Amino acid sequence: MNTAISQAVEEGNLYDIEDMVNAALAAGESPKELLEALMAGIKACGDRFETGEFFLPELLGSGEAFKAGLASSRRSCRRGTRFRRVRWGWAWRT
Repeated sequence: MNTAISQAVEEGNLYDIEDMVNAALAAGESPKELLEALMAGIKACGDRFETGEFFLPELLGSGEAFKAGLASSRRSCRRGTRFRRVRWGWAWRT
């Protein structure tokens, strides 16, 4: 599932990313793993932009897909995930 999410971000698939993130959360994936998958997709897109394979429109589309996926995971974090304060910031409560 995580590779599909990172692939969707890399392709700029704005329409399916929210459903993919919600399905992964419903299947029990942790929001941290989903964030790592989203970041992997945006990093791959940045690498392809750096090498000249992607141009600015593809980069912007991937950024929008990343933001949509992040918004979906944030909504679920507000509902049920608890955070605890640690010395250097916030951490997931296990």
